[in-house]
Amino acid sequence: MLVDYPCWLLPGMIPDIYCFLFQQHTFLIAAARPLEVLGSAVLGGERQTARYIFNHTVDKDYASPHPERDLALLARDMGVGEQAVGLMTAVDVRHTVTQLEKHGDLVVAVFATVGVGNLCSAGVAAPWPPRAGDQHGSLSNRQAAGPVTVSSPKRWGRVKSCGQDGSGRYYSPGTINLIVLVDGNLSRPAMVNAVITATEAKVLALQQAGLRLPDGRPATGTTTDALVIACTGRGPLLPYAGAATTVGRMIGQAVHRAVEEGIAIYQEKYS
Repeated sequence: MLVDYPCWLLPGMIPDIYCFLFQQHTFLIAAARPLEVLGSAVLGGERQTARYIFNHTVDKDYASPHPERDLALLARDMGVGEQAVGLMTAVDVRHTVTQLEKHGDLVVAVFATVGVGNLCSAGVAAPWPPRAGDQHGSLSNRQAAGPVTVSSPKRWGRVKSCGQDGSGRYYSPGTINLIVLVDGNLSRPAMVNAVITATEAKVLALQQAGLRLPDGRPATGTTTDALVIACTGRGPLLPYAGAATTVGRMIGQAVHRAVEEGIAIYQEKYS
């Protein structure tokens, strides 16, 4: 059952864009017309257009060897078929943070779930790298679990509380998932620009929060972060989205605030 969640997007802020919650575990963005997309999503990461973007909470010990297949089954259950891009997280999607920026007819909406339980510093070896093939947002700071067969996404529970793995280490939900939705017309190079701008803003928020690896190095993200850039295609073509541009400034500010707020939620709920 899809439940309308207008609190995630002010009514009318972006025409023909709607937000829903599916079975308490999946945050879904639905567009009346296809969006241009670019990202690193588990499902549909290769797509250039999509009508649906969703972020799904899996259990903290989810260990399916086929996450893309599992999300495809979930997309089918939601009735969004092959027009969807899907992300996974161990963070409860009911804690999705939304930040909005508006400048004239240009609108940027950022939707974020923030877990910082498996921090890394890009460019140096992570102290606890993820298991081989673990790219879907499950936790990496634990011993390898046996494969889990998932016959239906309806079995997936929402995130559980933190605990200990077999080695005695404590672990907690990780992954920073960002969906950046622009009510504007980004060129393909501008969408790549937007990836850079959003990532830099995420890193700034992490470092300003003082998040560090156990060896003291500043964190730049988690081992399983994912990002989707989407735009409606409305308005004049925007060739760039770097920090010096209006749309880049809007993306940077919205992402920075979203990650900042998400970190605060994480520290309250999971630490």
